[in-house]
Amino acid sequence: MEISGTTQKLHQSITSPQDETQNYTYSWNTELQLADLQPLFFDAENFDLPGNANIFIEMPEGYQQIPENGFVELTPTDTLFTFTILITDHDYSEADDVVVQNTFSLHNYPNPFNPETNINYSIPEEGKVELNIYNIKGQKVKTLVNETQVSGEHSVVWNGTNKHNKRVTSGVYFYKLEVINDSKLLINKMLLLK
Repeated sequence: MEISGTTQKLHQSITSPQDETQNYTYSWNTELQLADLQPLFFDAENFDLPGNANIFIEMPEGYQQIPENGFVELTPTDTLFTFTILITDHDYSEADDVVVQNTFSLHNYPNPFNPETNINYSIPEEGKVELNIYNIKGQKVKTLVNETQVSGEHSVVWNGTNKHNKRVTSGVYFYKLEVINDSKLLINKMLLLK
């Protein structure tokens, strides 16, 4: 797939199902660090896909379908552009459900932010979940989630306050998602602006 002149290698082959009763959904989670917020062009013209394949670009703010043998233009809202490419024989809502059921992911939007940000995450199975905020020194600032949750997508807002509900200073913070009984862990970085 061409993304504004940079070829991103997708290391998973796509083959037609052996019979028409089989369904498929493939996904790739991707981050691009951009120099600026110029439009990006996603070109799927060179993809060799089954005839019934749909290609979607999923972003925190929504999704966009790439037409067969076509391209789309997207203008990112952040220089750290996080998205998922879905290739499926389903429509978007069905494909998204399949991916969410098998996904362990973590991201926030907007980033950088002021005064608050939405932290979105997905867990593949039910489990005890902890979501904590840490400062640049590694000190725990606040616990946002500490409970058993069902599989699927979840969201929580961090309003830039500590465990005493006082505003924290601007700067870099880390948020850590941990599924305790499954030993799964993800950490991401975010920037609180003045």
